Amino acid sequence: MSTLTSGSFYNIRNVKSLKMLNIYAGNADNGTNVCLWEEDNSIEQKWRLEGTYSEGRALLYTMVNTNMVLDFYTGSSAWANADIWESGDFENQYLTIEEVSENVWKIRQSSKHNVVLTAIGEENNSNVCWQEDRNSMEQLWTFEKIDSRLRDGLDTAAQCNLKTIMEISNSPNKYQFVCRYYCANQSSSKILTKNEAEEFSKYMDLVSVYQDANDRPEYFTYEIGYSDANNALNYAINTIDQPENSAIYFAVDFNPNKDVINNNIIPYFKGIKAAFESKQAPYRIGVYGSGLVCDVIKTMGLASYSWLAKSSGYWGTSEYNDPEKYSIRQGCVVKLNDVLFDSNSSGYAEDFGQWHFINR
Repeated sequence: MSTLTSGSFYNIRNVKSLKMLNIYAGNADNGTNVCLWEEDNSIEQKWRLEGTYSEGRALLYTMVNTNMVLDFYTGSSAWANADIWESGDFENQYLTIEEVSENVWKIRQSSKHNVVLTAIGEENNSNVCWQEDRNSMEQLWTFEKIDSRLRDGLDTAAQCNLKTIMEISNSPNKYQFVCRYYCANQSSSKILTKNEAEEFSKYMDLVSVYQDANDRPEYFTYEIGYSDANNALNYAINTIDQPENSAIYFAVDFNPNKDVINNNIIPYFKGIKAAFESKQAPYRIGVYGSGLVCDVIKTMGLASYSWLAKSSGYWGTSEYNDPEKYSIRQGCVVKLNDVLFDSNSSGYAEDFGQWHFINR
């Protein structure tokens, strides 16, 4: 028989549909719906098990919001919806998790013992609710321990004070890196400061990303790429003292088609590469954008790392959504200490351009 471990992180897959237990749209509010979605390695599909699951005292925490757990919506006793709610309403949150065959489980409401978690449908966004146990495949789930190679992180355009950094460090989600910005305006409220970098380095790795506008085709030219690279290198070397052999990512913050990639995005990254080579920069280049952008720019050798933007409808993103391909994948919005972040997960590669100061 299999064993589940309290404190461990899992993806939970429905046996019939083979889709994952998922937080709808990555929202983190009380009452957010739980649904099915195809496996995408996102934080919306990561759950932390806490408690004694065989004795009816288990809780499933969503990593979208570490205060929220899988919940039984009390508005209806029949076909009650599965949602997330702040932990504490334990009558509707304690679970008994029963193994029925090797790593196949029923997730049962402890206070309503004949009610189990049930998938309604097999498509993306199919609802998940609580129904009377009828021993159907829709009511069976597998628990897949999350690969330790996939490290969780955050990104934000907000400068982080010590309180925020400590909250990130102490989060049950065990964040291991944070992505922060460089830009041309060194007085910008989004730019990473040296003090901030030093504080973060005590607890986790950093990832550097350069972005000014970067959200329309006409921004992207060879000349602007060359200029942006010089700005990024100047700040990384002379202000931050970013360690060598790490990366600076450059953002493509919209969804360009193939023509725009050929006419604008490729020349922009050729300008970046030329600037790095002319200055003999001690850093490598990363690209942030759609799956198509990441694939083209990496394949051409214009970047060593790729950061897949969170918008699933972007060109090529579904095909590129593979931790063997991307270096980092962006997920849903989370809030810590009233600061908005995007969640992120690394790919399988140990090196994704991250860095920290030696004395962390």
